[in-house]
Amino acid sequence: MKYLSLLLLAGCSGSSHAPAMSTVHVSWQLPTAYTDGSALALSDIKSAVIHWGQAKGGPYPTAYEVAMPATDTLMPFTGSRGTYFLTVTSKLVTGAESAPSGELSWQVL
Repeated sequence: MKYLSLLLLAGCSGSSHAPAMSTVHVSWQLPTAYTDGSALALSDIKSAVIHWGQAKGGPYPTAYEVAMPATDTLMPFTGSRGTYFLTVTSKLVTGAESAPSGELSWQVL
């Protein structure tokens, strides 16, 4: 089985004052190859999935899926005060999902 990796850009930004509805800007770079080096067609990527929660290192109980070919989104957010952590995965049209990107965090004041 071929595996994907995804690079999460340092593009997570946003600040919110709870409990109002807010957004978090998240950006990422689409994968162009499997981890074995073989080429990945962008048409094979169905979506990016943002996984987030309040525990550093996971688990990330909430997911937000973004259709391709997007490389960023304003993720709707209604969480309470605190620090949140996220990773992004790529989902292929076959249903396979990449390993998670590196973790980023943001804070709600």
